[in-house]
Amino acid sequence: MRGPIAAVVATVLAACAGPGPSVSAGQQSPLAVVSSSPSSSPISPPQIGWVTQPFAGGPITAATEVGKTWIAMGQDEAWRSDDGAHWHQGSIGNLVEYPFNPELIQGAPYPVGVVRMGDEWLALSTLYGAGDAVSPVVFISKDGLTWTHLISSASWGFNATGLASNGTVVIATNIDYLGGSVFTSTDGVMWAEHVAPGGPAGLTDVYADPGAIVAVGWRDKNERSVPVVWLSKEGSAWTESNPIAAEGATTPKAVQRTPTGSFVMVATVVTAPAGCTTGACVVWSLGAWYSADGQTWQETELPVGAPLPAGMDYREVDLLPISGGVLAVASSADGWAAWATAEGTVWKAVDVPDRGLAISAGASNGASVLLFGTGAVLTGAAD
Repeated sequence: MRGPIAAVVATVLAACAGPGPSVSAGQQSPLAVVSSSPSSSPISPPQIGWVTQPFAGGPITAATEVGKTWIAMGQDEAWRSDDGAHWHQGSIGNLVEYPFNPELIQGAPYPVGVVRMGDEWLALSTLYGAGDAVSPVVFISKDGLTWTHLISSASWGFNATGLASNGTVVIATNIDYLGGSVFTSTDGVMWAEHVAPGGPAGLTDVYADPGAIVAVGWRDKNERSVPVVWLSKEGSAWTESNPIAAEGATTPKAVQRTPTGSFVMVATVVTAPAGCTTGACVVWSLGAWYSADGQTWQETELPVGAPLPAGMDYREVDLLPISGGVLAVASSADGWAAWATAEGTVWKAVDVPDRGLAISAGASNGASVLLFGTGAVLTGAAD
């Protein structure tokens, strides 16, 4: 879920001499979901307690939990746990055939998401090759330990960024040279591409449940990256939210639903201070947005503190459900931090252990979260 950093910086600098802040184009069709409105007395965010345990795996880039089974995947490695504490290492098979681009090299695909579909696990990875060659690849497993390559029907050549499932359909987000789109599938083999009426957008993450699917990303407009939200009920028809106001170059990185039914989104925000004319002086920060229905979004305050200097962008940004709310996690070269909210309008910084740990992925079972770092896994639960 990483955007092209150089392009973002260039966009910010160009915008400093160009028009003022703008918003993205959007469709007005509402998403029919049951959700809440901001309360005059917001619910207090949950308090989180942490336990740190050693982890023998390498950097984990995709993880999930379904039915008390935890799955964690990295480049050329897969792990399974039945309790979140004791892990068994599996294996990822070789590609059955190279994807369509001959410049792609057979190696270790980069996992971006893993979901449960029926009685199988399905993982989406990105295979990188020479130059700009890139293609998603799909792996399946019955037990979460032995993974085999599943040949897809799609001759796709994009950078996969996220994966979710509502139990019936799998939704994959992507970024390509045209912007990006969503692909949906019911079996991991046959895939259908969808673009919302507003046109292609670089999509970075997707949330799905039986009542709503929400994909987030950005689109360049007036020399600025502005947030984009796509909405669907079942994955076959897509609309776009109302325009979303944002400053600087704003790139949504994660989206999640709160226990009250509202939606939250966290984005990186790149701005250039007055007089800044080179990439060396831009700064990186985080912003949060709230929506009661997925259609209308408003920015909320995320107590991040001082922004990061140029070259210190956020490596991992995630939103995870936790008992009583949602946990936001962000990791950079300086370490990691976390914030919690109950319904999306009020965020509170969370005390975290091992602040210098490089968090690379997270997963949740709804009550607690697992955060994977180099040589360790952190378990967080609401006190």
